[in-house]
Parts: sequence; C-alpha cells; structure tokens
Amino acid sequence: MRKPLPLFVFALGLFSHPVLKAQDAPVFSQFFANPFQFNPSYTAHNGFVEANIFYRKQWLGIENAPTVGAFNIQAPVGRNVSLGFSGYSNKTVLLTTNAALGTFAYRINLGAYHHLDFGLSGGISFNNFDLVAVANLNDPALANVVQKSQFLNGQFGSSYQLKNFSIGFALLKLLDSKPNSLETFDKVKFNPFKNRFASLSYNYTVQEFQITPTILFRAIDTQAIQSQLEGMVVVTYKKAIWVGTSFRQGYGLTGFIGMALSSFRAGYAYEHPTSSISKAANASHEIYLGARLGRRDRNEEYLNERKSMDSLARLARGENALKQHKADSLREVALGERKGVNAKDSLLVPVVPGTVANPQEEIKQPVKEKPLVEKEPEEGKMEGYYVVFGAYQKSENAIKQMESLKKAGLAPLMIYNAERDYYYVYTFRSSNKEIALAELRKVLSEKPFSGAWLFNPKIE
Repeated sequence: MRKPLPLFVFALGLFSHPVLKAQDAPVFSQFFANPFQFNPSYTAHNGFVEANIFYRKQWLGIENAPTVGAFNIQAPVGRNVSLGFSGYSNKTVLLTTNAALGTFAYRINLGAYHHLDFGLSGGISFNNFDLVAVANLNDPALANVVQKSQFLNGQFGSSYQLKNFSIGFALLKLLDSKPNSLETFDKVKFNPFKNRFASLSYNYTVQEFQITPTILFRAIDTQAIQSQLEGMVVVTYKKAIWVGTSFRQGYGLTGFIGMALSSFRAGYAYEHPTSSISKAANASHEIYLGARLGRRDRNEEYLNERKSMDSLARLARGENALKQHKADSLREVALGERKGVNAKDSLLVPVVPGTVANPQEEIKQPVKEKPLVEKEPEEGKMEGYYVVFGAYQKSENAIKQMESLKKAGLAPLMIYNAERDYYYVYTFRSSNKEIALAELRKVLSEKPFSGAWLFNPKIE
C-alpha cells in the first residue's frame, strides 16, 4: 500500500521550481546535446537522422520527487524540410503528464553555415492525477480536480545561425487550458506567450578544443511573470569528450560530462541547488543518450552542392576572363602588325627552363615536388606578361599540351595560379609588355602555335 502524501509535498513539487509545472514544457539541463528538445526549429539541426533520450531525476533522496523522461527522433527529408517526433512523461508528485508531438521544420539556406530555421509542433497531452496517494480527499483544494484528462499541445520556434553564432526563440505552449478543473478543462484558447524560451551561443575553436558559451532564458506567465536566466560554458575536445558547467538563476550550479563514440553520444548532468530550495531538496541527476541513424548528412550535401556551384561560377568567370585576355592580346598583335612590326623583329626566342632570356628576365627552375610546375612568386601571385598556350583546371590536361609543344620544338613551362584555380602552359614571361608582345608575334607567325595569347594576371 502506498504511503499517502500530504498536500504540502504536492505543492512543493508543483510550485517550488518556476519551470517544473507539469502542464508546461519540462526542463532539461543539457541544451547543447539536443536543442530540438527545447526549440522545434532545431529539428535535424545536425543535418542527419538522429534519436535522443533524456531522463531526469529531481531532488534525489526525496520520496516521490519529480522525474521526467523524454524521447525524440528527427530527420531531414529534403534540402530544406525536416520532420520530428517527440514525447515526454513528466511526473510531479501526484500529477503525471504524458505528451506526444509531431514537428515540421523548414530551413532557409543563406549560405555555408548560414541559415534561418522555423519549426512548428502539435500534439496531445494526457494528465493523470493520483488521488489515491492523497491523505485527505475531502480537502477543499481537491474539490474540482479531474483525475484523468487530455488537452491539445502546440509549440513554435525559430533560430538563426551564422557560422559559429546561433540564436533561437521558442514559444513552448501555444494553447492554454486547465485540464484539472471541472469547469474549464474542455476550454482551450490561444495563448502563445505564456511559456517562452530563448538561447544564444557562440563556438570558439582553439586548436583541438571547442569552447561554447551559452545563455538561456525561460519565462512563464501565470498570475505573475516568472523568468529565469542560465549561463553555461561547455568545452569539447576533438568533438569526442565534453565537460562544462552552468549556473541557473534562483536554483544553483550544474556540471556536465559526456563523450561521443562513433555514432553514439552519452552525457550526464549533476545539479546542486544553492538557493533557498536547497533546504528542502537534494541534488538532481540527468542522463542523456543520443545516436546518429543513417549516413545521409544534409549539411554536407548542401556544402558540396554549394562548392560545386561556386566552382562552376568561378570556371565561367575564368573562361570569360581568358577569352577577354586572348581577344585583347590578339588585338594588340594586329595593331602592331598594322604599324609595321614584323615577327622577325622579335628580340627574344622561346626560353629553355633554367636559361636567361635577358639579364633582367630570369625563368626559375620547376618545383622539385611538382615537376614541370614553376614556383610562384613569393607573394603567391603570377606576375608580368606570359605567352600562354592554354589554361586548364586539371594539371594532367596542361601536361598533355606541354608534351605536344615539346615535340614541336618548344620548351614550355607550367604554373598554377591559386587565385584563379588554373594551370597555365606558357613559353615566355617578361615584366615588359612590349617584349612579351614581340615574342607573341613570333609565336603566332608559326601556324602550329596560332592558339597562343598574351596573359597578364593583374588584368581582370
């Protein structure tokens, strides 16, 4: 036979902590492990399918102290859409609330690690009031209590991430109802701002450590607004081991520890009340388990797609620039011919690697670790004017042309320009434009080399 509980114990469990009322969203300490449990917009925030479990035991050592367990599964189902399902069971002395919610979330991608997310959850909750455990059923406070009831539940959240910065805001109780009252349990009204939650965090990376300071805000508007701030710092080593601490206003300190092993994560939180509640309550414990399900990673897919699009755009810009360079240099050659400059008047001949075309114009030896590739200038950019025969994004294509030019009796060189992401095959370089043009006229006079042009990397 269960031991009857006095009403003051029930009151302690229900009202001693401003965010533990059974009909409101339950509170967990490990926000960083699974923010979806706190804000529906974070559905599949990590980019892959995952499942998470929380179990929290409040005030260990006190009989029938509050306990809460939660489960969720979340999955990206498209480029921008995510779906989730969550449920929790919150037992606060005499009142047990069970809830099940489905979540729809949408992401607006603004760039790499830059997005705006929205999430909407809806479901149903069930209350069960344990009248059997009450010592005095004739107490007037229990006159209008309904033993079993249900009510609609809804949540809304939004979040914004820009690289390492993240901010979120959630309304965790869109619908207001009083299911434990005979008079009002069937009346539901829209009251979105009753239960509010906000988060602000930033990730710092120092070598193999990731440091994440976070600020959390909770507020419940009952007869009077009850708000609470929490400051948190978590340090993660190699994305595998984390430790941290937080201080919750009006409550006390919390310590965290956890680890990730392959696709599984596990964490533990220990709460020690330091406020006036410590006189009536002991420490609280919380366990977290998480697992990645499947191999698909939406974030990685988006980044790869973005890189591909950027590469194509860069290639298009590069091709247009090359066409313009070629057209301009050929126009200058034609202009010189109209002025009577003959190819035979060229001052220079194709340069063999390692030789000096002019005492002031030296071509450096190819880089040893990359045969046939000339070392770039110290500032990392190509300089001067080049008599170019081809520009390629793949080095193997450039090498093929070099072999062809060697068979034709030339001594080509190749240089990679990181800024433009091209390999250039050329036979001559000079800081003097007129000298380079003279060499280009000589090359163009020979039919096999009619595709050459003058290239200056400083010209966009």
